[in-house]
Amino acid sequence: MMKGINTSAKIMMKILEVGHWVAAGLMAAVAVLSVAAPQYLKYVMDVESLKAEQDISAYGLQVTAANAAGELSYPTLLLFAIGAVVIFVLMALVFRNLHGIIQNAETTTPFSAGNIRRLKKVGIYSILVPLTGFAVSAIIRLVVGTDGAEVSMDLSGVIMGTIVLCLTQYFIHGAELEKDVDGLL
Repeated sequence: MMKGINTSAKIMMKILEVGHWVAAGLMAAVAVLSVAAPQYLKYVMDVESLKAEQDISAYGLQVTAANAAGELSYPTLLLFAIGAVVIFVLMALVFRNLHGIIQNAETTTPFSAGNIRRLKKVGIYSILVPLTGFAVSAIIRLVVGTDGAEVSMDLSGVIMGTIVLCLTQYFIHGAELEKDVDGLL
């Protein structure tokens, strides 16, 4: 039963990791095209619905892509795309590390140095995602103006990352206890 759950979890983590790498690549293409060839943006995103809906978001980074005249704001789109690339890369790294933890669970103890290192990275990356969104929205507001983005931060990533970092301390303590017990035997 546990082997099936581990296999399913590994597959889900890998799919989520790859999906975030693809999303990062697409947002990098959006960044390049918004500067070099805006007429080709329609091949990587639905520009017309973006003009109609106006808002675009990625893990708490939310901006208004259209200016007051209803036209697509390319500086806003460029800055959003740069921020989204960073956010999607961080999330891909979260899922890569979670995949590694699950994969190691089959061969080593939960208190292995590799698992502790991966768990710490998951916590740090989870905290960096909303901080990146906050910083990018502040930059957009400074560069484009008050219509581009509202400076706000979703604290759920910070809270989750802090919880994971606290759990990491227990895993470090568990590794020390395991090493002490192995020394006694």
